[in-house]
Amino acid sequence: MYLSLLVFLVAVGLVIWFVFLSEASLIAKAVIAVLFVVSLFLHPTAFPIAGLFLRIGISIFVLFYQIIQSTKSQ
Repeated sequence: MYLSLLVFLVAVGLVIWFVFLSEASLIAKAVIAVLFVVSLFLHPTAFPIAGLFLRIGISIFVLFYQIIQSTKSQ
């Protein structure tokens, strides 16, 4: 229960940063936003763990994006 809430809060923060503040392409921003909305619709269905895994995957992708962008700027 607590892990799901923590993953949700972290994913929301990372998606907001990625969509509104990053310099990623519009296609990448749209894909991340759509996947996050899909993960929200998966939560109340019969497959809530799929939404959790999708949010974890989105968070890992955005964190890797941040790492790559920070190494490019150095």
